[in-house]
Amino acid sequence: MPALEESLNDDIPAVRRAGVSALAKIDDPRAAGSLARLLSDSEQEVRIAAVRALQEIQSPASVEPLVRAAQDDNPQVRYTAVRALGAFNSQPAAAALIAALSDSEIQVRQYAAIGLRKTKTRDAIDPLISTLQNDSDGGVRTSAARTLGEIKNRRATAPLIDAMDDEDARVREWAARGLGEIRDPAGVPGLSQAVGDVDTSVRRAAVQALARM
Repeated sequence: MPALEESLNDDIPAVRRAGVSALAKIDDPRAAGSLARLLSDSEQEVRIAAVRALQEIQSPASVEPLVRAAQDDNPQVRYTAVRALGAFNSQPAAAALIAALSDSEIQVRQYAAIGLRKTKTRDAIDPLISTLQNDSDGGVRTSAARTLGEIKNRRATAPLIDAMDDEDARVREWAARGLGEIRDPAGVPGLSQAVGDVDTSVRRAAVQALARM
């Protein structure tokens, strides 16, 4: 361990990255503190490696550094941190993922919505609804619809019904699937209309959702 710790201070970024990878492989929760220091490294690739290692060791101590990394100036670091936070079912992780729904980068927002599937916190419902209704990217809206369906709260019924009119067929499909998960009878009229959708996947999802009502 001391030798590995020393490698994190090496002048060469490739050596620091190698040290990070080695620390992740020994699977010692105590490594989280050492890895957290690397989140301030001047090299983007070292910071990304540290984020991945923090996810790999799966220690509760990894969450706080990952929350900080989700606010990094570099979008690739933020994206990697948000993906990592999706593996932790904790309130701080969920709060960071909710905040990341407003990130300027599409990939970050999409993985924030995906990551919230594991936490299934009700605190995410309204932010996910806002993402479903307002995000400019169809992939992000699709991920929001899917996560709302997995949370299975009837507060999402009306927004998912509205999403059945989305221009993106993926959004319409996962809105239908979400309504099938929630099983709110209020979704039946919208699903019945979606049986006539121009897209085959949407029609199939609507039929399957109606069968679950």
